[in-house]
Amino acid sequence: MNIEIGKGWNGLYFGMSMDEVKAKLGEPDEVYNYDYEGSESTGFEYFSQEAEYEFDADEDNKLYSITVSNPSILLYGKPIIGESIETIRALLEKNGIDDLEEDDEEHDHDHEEEDEEEGLTAFSDKLNAIFQFEENELIFFGFSPLFKDDTIVWPKY
Repeated sequence: MNIEIGKGWNGLYFGMSMDEVKAKLGEPDEVYNYDYEGSESTGFEYFSQEAEYEFDADEDNKLYSITVSNPSILLYGKPIIGESIETIRALLEKNGIDDLEEDDEEHDHDHEEEDEEEGLTAFSDKLNAIFQFEENELIFFGFSPLFKDDTIVWPKY
């Protein structure tokens, strides 16, 4: 199942309504309500897909974010779940994406070296994507629509 950057994956596209997603996937296994500093959203989790679809209240509850841990997902035609950050960085660079940045704010640099390998978050603004690693293996990939001049570019589907 190939990730379509800025668009979606597996026949689901950013900008879809909750009802459109339910029509394709059925009722979600879990429903979550989030509040990110006053910005509310709803998440639909589907266990069989190993994916969560998030709908942003500020964007008329349109599908705004997809987070996937399914090992069958492909990015640029390559499987990514379970891969190291070095492998992911090389894949991105091969495809012209050179802005993968590691977020080390979560790490306390006073910890012993062995503790530093526990978890790492990396992100790419060009992809509007986040990569979460544990023990140097990608455990999930999250992405959203792309932006142009601070405006969401909703894909046509």
